[in-house]
Amino acid sequence: MADIEGTDPVSGAADETATRHQLTGLIGRSAPLPIWAHLDAMKDWLARARQAATQADQRGSAAAEWLLDNDYQIQRAILQIGEGLPKDFYAKLPGLAEDGLRRPRAHQVAQSLLLASHLQVSLSSAVEFVVRYQNKMPLSIAETWAIPTMLRIVCLEMIVTVPIPMKPPLVSEMIAPLRSEMMSPPPETGPCWLRLLLFRSCRSSSL
Repeated sequence: MADIEGTDPVSGAADETATRHQLTGLIGRSAPLPIWAHLDAMKDWLARARQAATQADQRGSAAAEWLLDNDYQIQRAILQIGEGLPKDFYAKLPGLAEDGLRRPRAHQVAQSLLLASHLQVSLSSAVEFVVRYQNKMPLSIAETWAIPTMLRIVCLEMIVTVPIPMKPPLVSEMIAPLRSEMMSPPPETGPCWLRLLLFRSCRSSSL
């Protein structure tokens, strides 16, 4: 387990992730991630989210307040994803054969890092995780460069798939069909709206 006695949780999670990926095996090319493939739809989602936030009831007021104060962070992340992962670069990323989903390995590394750090990523914890992972399973240069963008993608996936008490629904008709393809929401860590704060863990341009 990642948190066995004497093992740092982040390092332990990196070991577990690398071992699982060794067993799963790599494939030459990964499938397009829904968020990455539908960035224009994400812009539509954000516009709907802003509108919903202005009409939120008491149950959704905390999430609405955060969204209205920080929507520019999401907008910036959408732009950075487009800039950081052009199609020719994405094509260089190997995938994992796990569950037949063919997700990029860099995406799964980023997801494991976020969960192991309890959605509080720092530069030092990211470096620690990646170095420890590569002790068992080296990453390509392209994959290493892609991890910061993948952190943003995983954060957006979590935000889109987490149920938030606002009306109308935040997820547009263009995004809703993709929810089943995205990662499962993280375990409960408190009220659902608190999980929106995870985006702050990836807002720095240095990650």
